[in-house]
Amino acid sequence: MSFNGIPVRLQGFVSNRPPDQLAQWFHQKMGEPLMDDRIGNKRVLGRLQDDAYITIEIEAQAKGSRGLVAVTLMSEIPKNQKKNEELNQYWLSKMPPGSRLLQQVLSQDGKRYSVHLTFSNTYSAGVNRDAVLRALKNEAYELEDGPATKSASVNSGSQQALYFNGKNKQAIALVKRVETGSSIVVLNLITSLEQIK
Repeated sequence: MSFNGIPVRLQGFVSNRPPDQLAQWFHQKMGEPLMDDRIGNKRVLGRLQDDAYITIEIEAQAKGSRGLVAVTLMSEIPKNQKKNEELNQYWLSKMPPGSRLLQQVLSQDGKRYSVHLTFSNTYSAGVNRDAVLRALKNEAYELEDGPATKSASVNSGSQQALYFNGKNKQAIALVKRVETGSSIVVLNLITSLEQIK
């Protein structure tokens, strides 16, 4: 998985130990120096070990704790930078001028490759919907017909989900106008790896 251009491996876990006791166990196993912080209701530990930065989030649950381990290989970050920049610029060019990319997540699950992009801008939901329709049509996606896609524009203050299909690929777009007066566009593009080859 890649998050905002940074490759990362994620693994969830559960434990019957309470968070503070579990954090102490990680302190003993991982050694020092170890970053230890609280963010909201989570305990966050972090340590650079060889080429990997390991982050552990721990939070309480009904019986013990649950957590998430993230491992980032530092040497992989520069290798992916150019490819991620190109991907970001490509999709930003499809959005209305002045759009900002808020988040990029790339992941692979078996033979399915997913690109998840979140954009923000000050245009109406209708302008953003039209931009999404043009962009995905150019990528050989077809809009599925259904109640959510029949109207030509989206009323201000609402949201609309659009579903697309293509050969060995699917896409979902969410267009939403938020209270601050800006619009959020979320694109999730799922492609079969056979299609990428």
